[in-house]
Amino acid sequence: MTVSLENIGKIFKDAEKKCIKACINTVNVQAASSRKEGIINVKKNLTLRNTWTERNIVYTQCPQNVTNINQIQSEVGATERAGYMERQEKGGIHKAKGNKLAIPSTMARGGANNKKVKSSLYLSKNGLVSGPTTRATTRKSQYVARAFIAAKNKLFLSANKTLFQVTKFTKSGNSISFKQTPIYNLKFTQTKTPAKPWLKPATDQQAKEAQQIYNYQLDKLYIGV
Repeated sequence: MTVSLENIGKIFKDAEKKCIKACINTVNVQAASSRKEGIINVKKNLTLRNTWTERNIVYTQCPQNVTNINQIQSEVGATERAGYMERQEKGGIHKAKGNKLAIPSTMARGGANNKKVKSSLYLSKNGLVSGPTTRATTRKSQYVARAFIAAKNKLFLSANKTLFQVTKFTKSGNSISFKQTPIYNLKFTQTKTPAKPWLKPATDQQAKEAQQIYNYQLDKLYIGV
């Protein structure tokens, strides 16, 4: 058998293509696996009330037509729409966009913190009753008057840095009664989020398995395992 320099060159060229292909497949496997493990970590560390966060943890594959080994990369993380996940990863301060943070109560979530806020109780769907009324003369009567307006028009009643939902307003003679349920806490301008890393542990694990993943991807190209 005669081996020429031309044949050797072809062998090296084919080996180079396969190595690059294996590298591309490796980073893509790592990104996909990191996303999967990251979501598992998020579900362990956080209370997810819907699939929004999960759907906004994504990865981008390295294109198969990349030929420069220095350009081989894939990405994984949360989208800009789920920017709060960076704060969950690293910890940090959550500041109010306005004067105060509106923190939903358990009752706003239907009695369980793992539930979403009821759509009927969204701040964007409800107005606010505040300030004195023209007819009321005392502080107590002003509050009762505001409670009546809140109950009648399905508005929030603001008191003691809390937004209340007012229901079951009844009047019998001089006797007045109503039910007020705390819906939003307005006591804080900011809250501190402790770091609960979800992405780094996932990517660190994939980094440890990089050589094993690469070897398997290369074997698939050579022997079709």
